[in-house]
Amino acid sequence: MRRSGVRGSATEEWAVRDPLLRSTDDPGFVVPPPVRSLARLMNGRRTTEQIAALGSWLIGRPVTPAQVARLVQEFDDLGFLDSDSFRVKIGHLAETVGQSEWLDHSWLDLYREWDGLQIDSCVGTTGSQCPVAVMVPHVGSPVSYAMSRTGISMLASETNAELIVVIGPNHVAPQVPGAVLTLKGFDTPLGRIPVDADAAKELSASDPDLFRISDIIHRQEHCIAMQAPFIVDSFPPGVVLLPVVVSAPSAWSYRSVALRVADRIREGLRSRRYTVLVTGDLFHNVPGRVQAWKASWSWRLRAFARRIYADPQAGVQAMDAQLLTALERGRIESYVSIGTARRDCAPLPLWVAWQLVQAVVARSIVYNLIGSPDPQQSGVSAAVLVLRRQP
Repeated sequence: MRRSGVRGSATEEWAVRDPLLRSTDDPGFVVPPPVRSLARLMNGRRTTEQIAALGSWLIGRPVTPAQVARLVQEFDDLGFLDSDSFRVKIGHLAETVGQSEWLDHSWLDLYREWDGLQIDSCVGTTGSQCPVAVMVPHVGSPVSYAMSRTGISMLASETNAELIVVIGPNHVAPQVPGAVLTLKGFDTPLGRIPVDADAAKELSASDPDLFRISDIIHRQEHCIAMQAPFIVDSFPPGVVLLPVVVSAPSAWSYRSVALRVADRIREGLRSRRYTVLVTGDLFHNVPGRVQAWKASWSWRLRAFARRIYADPQAGVQAMDAQLLTALERGRIESYVSIGTARRDCAPLPLWVAWQLVQAVVARSIVYNLIGSPDPQQSGVSAAVLVLRRQP
């Protein structure tokens, strides 16, 4: 669930919205202060009696265990809790794996609108310098689509893989560390690309707390679906996908999640010929974000804000150049630290891929600023990154 403050409220309130609904008709649920206080006491260890006693003291009026139990049930009915019923809501039972329908992405028929766009790329790499993974963006823009085609076609030309592990950020349900897809595959305007449901099932079985079979998350998630037409267009028939979207509860857990996900995938695919495609964007410029950086605890973010206010386009480009330089020098943890602080969606999936293929450098071959860099408007910066190993 996602929460945000309620503007105009005399007291602090939460507006909670279910990201799985993803509808403009979903107004969310306004959570008043007493309920908020009780929710904060629900840590998975306290009993209803303990929550009632502490809640009575915090709220200033009696709360009974029965009222707490009723609130828990209401939360569960709304899908607020990571309970068994919530897991059923966002997951599939093991016996349905690989037996469900194709994901229909006919809306990707916009493909023909960007069909003529071309972006130069470095091609013809050979030997130890060939890419072991590629990252492409997923912004809804013709420029981004052309960038995806560039990166994916280059990856296809350098591999004889039978399986493509596609790793992206989980925008839909951030409380799920790893979500795998078990539908038959993606149905795109250029044809179908199947999913390896058995591999997804094996991943989930290897670490159920880490990987959750969740077709509904992938139905709502756009980052991997945006790449499906280009995969169909670039790779030969017979290639299958293993889509994985990842998230972490906090920046402090990025490293452990990245290492665990990479280790499980590597172990599960040790006998397979696979390549890795990452999908992620760089800086997300939304109104108010850069302004918030001016008062941030991070001196880096304050410095970035000063640059952007002085010259929006040059400031964003300089900020991205600093991070891309870190990747070219092999300093993945430095990139992840800064990229996470500025709320990029690429750091965690890129770190998983970095560990999975054991890359040492990542070179940017295409970079674009899509939209406006003005702090009061919206824009996204994107790059095609090629992960390599040194000779």
